[in-house]
Amino acid sequence: MLYSIDNLFPTPLYVSSVSETYYDDLRDQAINLDPKKWLVSTSEDYYASDNHVLSEPNNKEINSIIKKHVNTFVCDILKYDIPDKCYFDIVDSWLTKTSNGNTHWHTHSFAMICGVLCLDDIGWTEFRAKSNHKFFDFNIKEANHYTSGTYNIPSKQGTLLLWEADLQHRVVTDDLRYSLAFNVHPKGNLSDRTTSRLSI
Repeated sequence: MLYSIDNLFPTPLYVSSVSETYYDDLRDQAINLDPKKWLVSTSEDYYASDNHVLSEPNNKEINSIIKKHVNTFVCDILKYDIPDKCYFDIVDSWLTKTSNGNTHWHTHSFAMICGVLCLDDIGWTEFRAKSNHKFFDFNIKEANHYTSGTYNIPSKQGTLLLWEADLQHRVVTDDLRYSLAFNVHPKGNLSDRTTSRLSI
């Protein structure tokens, strides 16, 4: 029997890695952070009060590297036609610490692109399908992209993940896990069209 499968509306997840030099430096910053600067999200999940980690002078190089990955994701993978006077900025970035359990499912509705840089080989980032309503829900013989409602990426030091901000995600871990999270927003002239000019 001949047939073909078209993958309608796939959800892109950009996966790359960065040099040990950079993730080691960020992990050291997280480990040595003043305990008073960790804010509680849940009983097992903390985030640093400084939400501009990548703007600090000592993180200038990793900031530049992440921005290059963002541009590759937006321009080469998503194929957006970006006007000349538009650029992508990391508007906030913060260290996270999750000890045992998982964060809640969430999206970042105020951003365009979200990202995580893994600083440990512990736990995983879990993503949930944007729509997973099924009229009939049989047991699955073999997990695959067509029937799975979630997708896990194991944490590995230096792994960089980028995704569109409306994709639900959470962290799951059974041990202390550090990471860097960040949000990306377009800035400048988003459109050059006369009838729909927009600058941010």
